[in-house]
Amino acid sequence: MLCFLNRNYLNRLFHEGTGMKLSSIFHKSPDIWDNSIHRNVFVNMVSHYKQKTEKPIILSDENFSLNAKFFNFSEAQKGVSPRLLMQHLIKLSDLTKYLGFSGIKVLMTVREQSTWLASRYAQSAYTMQNACQLDFVNRVKKIIKVKDVKDTKFEWLNYLTVKKMYQDGLGINMIKVISMEELRDKPVNFIKNLDQFLNTKGQLIKWVSTDVITTNKSSRGINANRWILNLEGKKEHITLSGELVTMIEKSYCDQSTKLV
Repeated sequence: MLCFLNRNYLNRLFHEGTGMKLSSIFHKSPDIWDNSIHRNVFVNMVSHYKQKTEKPIILSDENFSLNAKFFNFSEAQKGVSPRLLMQHLIKLSDLTKYLGFSGIKVLMTVREQSTWLASRYAQSAYTMQNACQLDFVNRVKKIIKVKDVKDTKFEWLNYLTVKKMYQDGLGINMIKVISMEELRDKPVNFIKNLDQFLNTKGQLIKWVSTDVITTNKSSRGINANRWILNLEGKKEHITLSGELVTMIEKSYCDQSTKLV
């Protein structure tokens, strides 16, 4: 039904062929795909699986766009911006069309900006010197101030802007945005939307039993508004206060998950 290639396989394959992980390649100029070495690794990979099956090929790695250094402001320009990743995908889409596919579809999963920021901060805490509640609040305030700066990683939380950008670059039917809140509250609808987008003609719905669909709860969450920080040997947590949530929601009111 689907040919699923996960992060570990992709990074190993590209590292063996190019000396770089696939997620690292997306930090470079899109012109890197004009290099025969990088282009051939991708073409050979897709060709190999196309010969074995006509199923859609799924490349999965959330680090294509974001990583643990999201909160590192000194590397704002080094992160993968929405536009940079799109330019890479346009190059790769042309290669897939050459190989007989219809192009590249992008599934973008989003969640409310407030809980996304809390969850990402908690997971990334080990990369920071003084991860704590005050530091979290200060970094969120700083992100809000720079959220509209063009071609930086902070644009990723502008969901509607990113969606329109990818529709313009890849085609209106080649991008699908699904919220994690839908997965949590209406898992069957989530699967149906995914099935329709991937054109698996109901197979995905049959394959994924509703009995095994579970809510997407962060392993670091204590309750609805507290997250345990990923710190070795410490038990620290951060909290999303009502005041902080209101500030974030107000800042992203024109980019909320409800609009995409």
